Amino acid sequence: MSLSSRTTVDDGAVPEPPRRLAIVRHGVTDHNQSAIWQGQLDIDLNATGLAQAHAAAATLAGLAPQLVVASDLSRARHTAVTIADACGLPLETDARLREIDVGAWQGLSHAQVVEGYPQLWRAIATGEDLARGESGETVSDVVARARPAIDDIVARLAPGGLGLVVTHGVTARSLTADLAGIDQRTAWTSFQGLRNCHWALLEQKPAGAGTVDTGSAWRLAAWNVGP
Repeated sequence: MSLSSRTTVDDGAVPEPPRRLAIVRHGVTDHNQSAIWQGQLDIDLNATGLAQAHAAAATLAGLAPQLVVASDLSRARHTAVTIADACGLPLETDARLREIDVGAWQGLSHAQVVEGYPQLWRAIATGEDLARGESGETVSDVVARARPAIDDIVARLAPGGLGLVVTHGVTARSLTADLAGIDQRTAWTSFQGLRNCHWALLEQKPAGAGTVDTGSAWRLAAWNVGP
């Protein structure tokens, strides 16, 4: 059959609207403001962080999320409960969304880390994926732990639905890069860290759009969005 004689059949199918994710960093803590490595220490929000959470909640509620899931650490959980209340949704927590374990660096100031672990810090600062604080996690460890939690969330979203994930700085950046098919070293050295109570917005690519470009079914729509 010649090209001119071919016909196109339109089955009338309407593509599903893309599912979306907003990956939110928690509000500020005293340790954040003092440049102390928190890792998985359970440090709560300070008064400024709580105010940030309320401001973010007002904006995020306008996106009409379908669910809100957070790390179980207090700074993320209390940020998320403020957001969930504004959205009229229950809050769910998942320990897989915790911050990277920074091993011996937990509780140390940034200056102490640089002084006490100069070679390890220089290597990590240039994008090498080494265990933080010698006995902690790598970024790859974080992705292996937290990505299944994201996949569980996405599986529950209706077409066009938005899931809010409230987590931590390194975890948020690592998950965003993994979802969007961005090399973790590139993300570590090129992405400005998420500010407190700011977020990344991702959306699924339309079915049939192909994933040859990055190998990912997600695209990064916005980074470091805030109230």
